[in-house]
This record gives sequence, C-alpha cells and structure tokens, in this order.
Amino acid sequence: YKRVLQVSAAHVYLTYPFVLSWSMLEAMAAGCIVIGSKTPPVEEVLVDGRDGFLVDMFDLLAIRLRVVDALESADSLREMRLACCQKITTTYSTGRGIRAYERACEPQATSKLKARSVTQQGDSMPSDAIDTNAVSGDAPLNMSEFV
Repeated sequence: YKRVLQVSAAHVYLTYPFVLSWSMLEAMAAGCIVIGSKTPPVEEVLVDGRDGFLVDMFDLLAIRLRVVDALESADSLREMRLACCQKITTTYSTGRGIRAYERACEPQATSKLKARSVTQQGDSMPSDAIDTNAVSGDAPLNMSEFV
C-alpha cells in the first residue's frame, strides 16, 4: 500500500463532512498530491495550493481538470509533495498524537468527566464513579477504568 502511494501522481480524496480518514494523511505522508473535497474535515488539514488542492466534491469537471493538471504537472509539484510530507511529519506524527492524548487524560482534563454522567450499556453511572486520581501525566492510562 505504501509503495503504491509513493509512486502515485495524485490521490483523490472525496468525503462528505464527517470524519477525516487515515488514508488522506497516509497519502500526504507518502508525498502524494491530494485532491480533496472542500469539506470541513479536509479543510482542517489541506491548504489549497500549498499542500494539496481542494475541489467541490460534486463538481465533476473541476475534479477531472485538477487530476489532469496534477498528472501533467507532476515535476512542477515537487515542492507541494515535500510540503505534504513536512506537514504530516510535524503536525500529525504518532508521537505528537500520543502526547496530545496523554495531555487529554491528565487529571485536570479527566476532572471534566466527573461533571458528566457516564453511560454504559444504557445504565447511568453516578458522576462521582470516575476516579480522577487514577490518571496521572506519568502513569500509563488504564482505559478499563473508564469503560
């Protein structure tokens, strides 16, 4: 899969505004020119003309023209390919994601959970059922305590 992305001239990523999938990030990390739908999840990552191209996902002519342009301009888009890789390795790296996850699980973040009731299998648990002292910045998180 990785090798296919690495030799691809373009990656067309059309999604309706739900959630961004890993495939777009993987394509960018591999240096593909991404032609993505102009929808909020894609626009959060892709800057039109800088590290990819945005198109109206229902404008078939615009999509076709952008793909043809990417194929015909592969050599001149080298800087954009490098920008894709750079963005993913600096902004969306695994290490950065893990650090953000750990920060979200620090006591001050988990104390917000205390204010909400937690629902498991349709039954409500009292809001004080979550032990906010169970999570520290240095200790590994045991998710079974929250499930």
